[in-house]
Amino acid sequence: MGTLRLASPVAPSRHLARRHAPRFGLLLLMGLVVAGCASMGGKGTAGDTSMRDAPVTLFVRNYNWNTVHVYVMGAGQNLSLGQLTSMDTATYVIPRSILASDQSVRLIADPIGSVQAYISEPVFVSAGDRIEWTINNALSQSVISVR
Repeated sequence: MGTLRLASPVAPSRHLARRHAPRFGLLLLMGLVVAGCASMGGKGTAGDTSMRDAPVTLFVRNYNWNTVHVYVMGAGQNLSLGQLTSMDTATYVIPRSILASDQSVRLIADPIGSVQAYISEPVFVSAGDRIEWTINNALSQSVISVR
């Protein structure tokens, strides 16, 4: 009869380690790639702060018959941006401090001499965005777009 060999208690674990080493290496590589992509921040390069510092601007066209007082609301406060006469346009810079934690603002148009004002739904913006707002005579038909 042949010799009976007892397997060493270390042998199975070495075998498993060799068998799973390629998978572990692949998982480690995938983790490093994901971490590298996450540090990019979504826009530009990791060290590029110019986009994060770019202001949000608001371009307004007033097609309402009245002079309109324009406000921006966010982060629990209202900020007066200015007044626009009928058929006039203006561009305003929205301060970062007014952006809510979810990067949203609401726009308010308050026609002088009217009892009715318009408050928009939340408008979500990122640094460098331009909000274009057309205030129509029927305030509910005003149009907002973000570029």
